[in-house]
Amino acid sequence: MAHNKTAIDCQQGLRQAWHGLTQILSKILLPESWLAKWDLVKSPLFSADGTESEYCELVCTDNKSIRVGRPVHKETYGFLSNADFLAIVRDSMELIPGAIVESLGSVCARGRIFVGISVPEVKELKAAGRVFYPYLNFLSSHDMSAPFLVNMSTVCPVCDNTFRANLHDTENKAFRVIIPHTKNAKMAVANVPRLVDCYCGTAAKFAAIMDSMANESVSTSQAERFFAGFLAAKDDNEANRIVTTRADGIKISTRAENQRNRLVELFVSGKGNRGNDRSDLFGAITDYYSHESSGGRDVWKQIASSEFGSGQTSKDRAYGILQNNDRTDLMIRAGDALLV
Repeated sequence: MAHNKTAIDCQQGLRQAWHGLTQILSKILLPESWLAKWDLVKSPLFSADGTESEYCELVCTDNKSIRVGRPVHKETYGFLSNADFLAIVRDSMELIPGAIVESLGSVCARGRIFVGISVPEVKELKAAGRVFYPYLNFLSSHDMSAPFLVNMSTVCPVCDNTFRANLHDTENKAFRVIIPHTKNAKMAVANVPRLVDCYCGTAAKFAAIMDSMANESVSTSQAERFFAGFLAAKDDNEANRIVTTRADGIKISTRAENQRNRLVELFVSGKGNRGNDRSDLFGAITDYYSHESSGGRDVWKQIASSEFGSGQTSKDRAYGILQNNDRTDLMIRAGDALLV
C-alpha cells in the first residue's frame, strides 16, 4: 500500500488518518508512545574467517529477529536511536509551552520514524481571514533512506507519503533543518531544540504574507486573466513568451477553460473567499488543488496530487507568484493575451 505501514509498524494520532489505520489516542505521551516501546541496537557482523566486521546490523529490541535496513558502518554511520530521537522532540517541546503531539509512528518496516506536533497558539493559524494548520515535524530513518529532518509544514506526517512530502519539500524556506546520519550527527542534533524557537516566528511570517496578499485588491476580471495565465504558463519564461507573441498559435483547451471557470468560482465563493484580493486567488488555488484537481472519485489519487504531486507544485508556485507584484502582473497579462 502507498502508506507503507507494515504489520510491524504503527501510527498513533489524535484523529483518524486517510489510510484508516491510525491508533487513535486522546493524548499522545512520548514516554508511553509506540516509538518508546521498541528501539534499535547494533549487532556485530563477522567475516568468513570469524573476525568481527567493520559493519553491523540494526536489530529491534522487542524482537531480535527484526532487522531494519541494510548493514551500516560501525564508525561512520550516525545512528540515532528512538530514545535519542524522542529526547530531541521532548526537549524541543519544552521550549514551546503547550506543544501537543498530533501524530507519531513508524513506516517502511520501522525504517522511517516521525513525530508531528502542533502549538496551541498557532494550531489554527489565522491569516487573511482563513485558518491554516501548521505542524512542526520531526523525521528520521533507521534504513539510511532519509536524514534527520525538522520542518514547519501544513502536512502532518501520518504515513510514508506524507513523510516524503515533508522530506522533499525543498521549496520550504521557512523552517527546515537537515542533519545527515554521519558520525557527528548526534552532536548536531543536540542543537535542534534551540532552533525550534524559530517555529512560532515562522508561523507569524506566514500570517504576515497572507495578510499582505489580502491588502492587494483583485477584480473578478483580473482573477479570470490570472488563472488563464497561471494554467497556460508553467513558469515566468513561458508567460513572457505568451505576452510577447500575444499568444500567437496558442489556444486554451477545453479542460483548461473548465479549470479556469472553477477557479474563478472558488475565488468568488470558495471557503473563506470573498473575491476581493490576492489571498482569495491563493485560497482558490489551494482549495482546487487540494480537493478537485485530480478528477474522479479516487480519494488517494487526490491526496497524492495535493500533498506531494502536481497539486502541491501548483500551490507552491502560486504562493511564490502572489508575493511578487511583477510576477502577478505578468500572469494577468499572459491571461489577457490568451483570452483576447
